[in-house]
Amino acid sequence: MSEKHPAASGVNDPLSQWRALILNFNLEPKTRRLPKNAPRPPLITRRQHAATPSTDAESNYESPEDVIIRIKPKAMARLIELKQKRDTDPKNPVDASTPLILRMGVRNGGCSGLSYVMDFSTAEAIQEDDEVDKYDAEGFSV
Repeated sequence: MSEKHPAASGVNDPLSQWRALILNFNLEPKTRRLPKNAPRPPLITRRQHAATPSTDAESNYESPEDVIIRIKPKAMARLIELKQKRDTDPKNPVDASTPLILRMGVRNGGCSGLSYVMDFSTAEAIQEDDEVDKYDAEGFSV
C-alpha cells in the first residue's frame, strides 16, 4: 500500500507544496517546483517572550546607593534562592544565620587577558584588603 504525499494528490495548499519540495518524495518532476505566485515563508521570524513574573524578593529589594557593586533585583532574588537552598541542604548542614558570602574578583586569563570570577566563600576567607558590602536584610555579603 503506497501512500501519496498531499502535494502529489493535487492539493493546492502552499504548506504541502513546501513539504513536497523539501522532503522530495517520489513526486513527478512537475510537482517539485512551486508556482511563481506561491506564498514564500518569512525569512525572519520574531518571537515574543512573556515577562517573567517578579518574586517577592525582587519586588521588596532596592539596591543601596553606597555599594561598590550594584546587585539588580533579579540577581538578588537568585542569591536569596541559593541561600535558602544552601540552608535546607541535608548533605551540607549550615546554620541559617551564617551569611552567604559572594566573592567577586578578576583573574588573569580570558580573551582580553582578564576574566571575572564569582565564588561562594566563608567569613574566615575574607582578607584585610577585601572590600565588603553587607546586605543584612537578605543575609549575605559581597
